[in-house]
This record gives sequence, structure tokens and C-alpha cells, in this order.
Amino acid sequence: MADDIKNIEQEAQKLFEAQKYEEASKLFLQAAMSYQSQGQHKQATICFTSAASCCEFQGGRQTLFYYASMYYEKAAEEAVISGDYEYASILYKNAGICYERDLEYVSFSECFFLSKECYRKSLMPHLFYAKRLHHVGKNHQGFDLKGRMKLFISWVLLSISSILWGHGERPQRTVIFACSLILLTALLYTQGHFLVSSVAHKPNLFESIYFSLITFTHIGYGDIIPIGFNKIVAILEEFVGIFIIPLFLTGLCRKYLRFL
Repeated sequence: MADDIKNIEQEAQKLFEAQKYEEASKLFLQAAMSYQSQGQHKQATICFTSAASCCEFQGGRQTLFYYASMYYEKAAEEAVISGDYEYASILYKNAGICYERDLEYVSFSECFFLSKECYRKSLMPHLFYAKRLHHVGKNHQGFDLKGRMKLFISWVLLSISSILWGHGERPQRTVIFACSLILLTALLYTQGHFLVSSVAHKPNLFESIYFSLITFTHIGYGDIIPIGFNKIVAILEEFVGIFIIPLFLTGLCRKYLRFL
């Protein structure tokens, strides 16, 4: 059975080299599905990728971009199963490009997000186990200390991007983060004091949530003045709000203006 699949793959490669892309695509797809059923995910990744390349080389017809994107996506899924997140990131990116050409913006958004997530997941193993990694796409050398620091910084930035707005494709995450921050700072405000009508008092939770909300959104009515510890919390909340609100608007526009 293994020899039969290998023969199909070799025949597909010959057709590809002869520029018979349609026939090659069918054979690569057949081999990929056979490898997939046998749990040989690395080989399935290569064959799905080759099938996608055949569709791209045929070019000029929008339907082929759709099939290419599907095959790239399947290849990426197989790469994830095999543990090669870096190659999966490249494949999801290629799938997203093909979906964009086919005007499938929802699928493009999902592939872009998954590409960034796979790349983020690929960084940590490189930091600690670079010499033991085996990849489908290419060979990798070990990293020096400077290289590892760059990878670590990239991982931190990508993790923050993922949490805050899902790399620009999950604006709802920004809302969740903002609501969590407002609630957390409100709880902190209850541990300090406010000045209301020249009278200092310890606020209840409702009053703290109200003040936290107007502070985060920079409305600032001025009816409540934080004092002591609460002043520090208010400054930090305002500072974070300066970045979070524009980030949400940018993510919202980035995701939904594609459909106009």
C-alpha cells in the first residue's frame, strides 16, 4: 500500500514537471488523502501543498484560487498535527492570499489569524529545543543568545497582540480585555478613597465601576476625584485606555471594511 501511494506521488511529480498541472493536482490530492488516512501527516502536508501549487500554476481562473486555498489550508492542518507550526504558518498565509484573490474575506481573516498563531507557537520551541526540531519545509540552525532574545521579544509581542485584538482579526477580544480592565480597576478603587463634594469616603463597587468607566473612556465628568492610592490606579487606567480604544476601532475597521 505504501509503495502504491509513493508511485502515485512520483507520477504526480512527473506530470507537474511536464506542466500537466490539472492531472498532477488530482494525483497529489489522492496521495495526500491516502497519507492522511494512514496518519503520515508530514507526507500528507507535502502532497496537499503540491496540489495547491498545481492549482496556482494553472492560474487565471478564480475557481482555481479557491481550490488552491482549500488545499493549502488542509496542508496547514496536517502540518499542525505533525507539530511543525512554522511551516503551518506559511501554509495558512498562502491559503489566506488565495482566499483574498477569490474575495473570500471571512476565510482570509481566519487564515491570517491562524498564520500568526502558528508562528507564535513555533517560536518557543526554537528558544529551547532548536537543535531537536525537525521541519517539513526547511532545515534550521541553532540560535545564538542575540537570536534567542529577538525570538523571545517577537513571541512576547505576538502574545500581546493575540490577547489584545487577535492580531487585528478578533476585535471582540479588545472589548473583553477592556471590560476586564474596567472591572479590575473598579475593585482596586474600592480599596482606596474618592473625594466627592469635598468629602473623602471609601467607594462602593457601583460607584467604583462608574468612575472606572468614565476614566477608561476619558469622559471625566469631574464629579469624583481620586485621592491617594486611587490616583495612581486612575493614571494607569487612563494610560492603557489611550491605546485600547484606538486599537479596537482599528481592528473593527480592518476586519469589516473589507466587505464594502
